[in-house]
Amino acid sequence: MDKSCNVVPPRPSGPDLMLDLLVARGKALPASALLRAGALLGLGETTVRVSLTRLVAQGKIARRGRGSYQALARGPSLSRTVDGWRLRESQRVAWQGRWLAVHDAAVPRSDKTRWRRHQLALGLRGFAPLEQGLLVRPDNLGGGLAGQRAELGALGLSDSALLFQAAGFDEATLARARALWDVRALQAAHRH
Repeated sequence: MDKSCNVVPPRPSGPDLMLDLLVARGKALPASALLRAGALLGLGETTVRVSLTRLVAQGKIARRGRGSYQALARGPSLSRTVDGWRLRESQRVAWQGRWLAVHDAAVPRSDKTRWRRHQLALGLRGFAPLEQGLLVRPDNLGGGLAGQRAELGALGLSDSALLFQAAGFDEATLARARALWDVRALQAAHRH
């Protein structure tokens, strides 16, 4: 045990480690390198090979030549969205006062997994609740409504949700909408 800490970190699972390494690398890695990485973290050769086979079967990675693997990047998936958080600031465009809005009152809450994916998609895209069943965000990302529709759909936005552009709020509603985000705190977090 490390003398500087008395907490033993959990060992990553084989598939998690392999996928993390391949996504972080961004290009193909030879199986020999993945086996060495697994060995460093206490994963046996069989565990690593089975993990790679399962990830290929799930369509998360692909074989690139003999004994070489690469993560598949298909659309704005969750992992690409999370990994690309540093680039979000550069995708902003000047805000023209319009809002993107999602009305999700018709989204069934009975399927908990789909509901959580729906909420996660909205959270990752910066939507905040303005009213019960109505979430908004400034329309200030490149691609506008069409781009956000594609990204939200890939992230798990429910088909029952309505995504649209909104403008012309009365002054009280506009003030409440603007108060949903602490702009100074967001700017400080982005700089950090």
